Amino acid sequence: MMDRALHLREPLHYMASADNELKNYLLSNEDWERIQEVESLMECFQTATLAMSEANHPTLCQTIPIYNYLIDIIEDFIDQKNPSEDVVVAANSAKDKLLQYYPTSDGLVYIISTILDPKNKIEYYNENGFDDYIETYKKQIIELWKKNYMSTQVASVNPPSKTNILANHIYKKRKFVQSDELDNYLSSPPANIETDTLLYWKLHEKEFPNLAKMARDYLAVP
Repeated sequence: MMDRALHLREPLHYMASADNELKNYLLSNEDWERIQEVESLMECFQTATLAMSEANHPTLCQTIPIYNYLIDIIEDFIDQKNPSEDVVVAANSAKDKLLQYYPTSDGLVYIISTILDPKNKIEYYNENGFDDYIETYKKQIIELWKKNYMSTQVASVNPPSKTNILANHIYKKRKFVQSDELDNYLSSPPANIETDTLLYWKLHEKEFPNLAKMARDYLAVP
């Protein structure tokens, strides 16, 4: 609406000037500047709304990144745009409201969903100033992984042949570590930012069968 009003600024001014009943509602240049400032700030909320309204992509994994995006934009707006005092008050009120509703209840759900988005992984928290929380987040997701999703199947062991006995002796000091899906996933680089999250897990289901199940459980949450 503000964008439309700014686009029609001159026609609205002429219409109000020509109507005695509307003259009292004429906006000054200062009023228009305030509208332009607010409209500039509101663009980030439109961007966030459109992102969270997508029907074909999981949105829970975007919750924390979008909250942080909005807070960052508001802080940059106040610091760099030099807005008027009343607009600063409004911007700070918007920031306070975001902080009030920042994802804290069921926080683990948001954290896990963010990490299971292959575009994010744990690097998202590394890159966005969560250094003090990263170890806690990793511990939480590892505990949940081991408790509910990590495979407990043990491969059957055949009686060693003479060749195996010889090989076991030769390589007895070599450490063989059982591959862990979560470790492998977290140790690989994040996916390209254009990656389709659900398609990624479909394509990597054979590589990460149990982790893909975990991703389906959490990314399916609306």
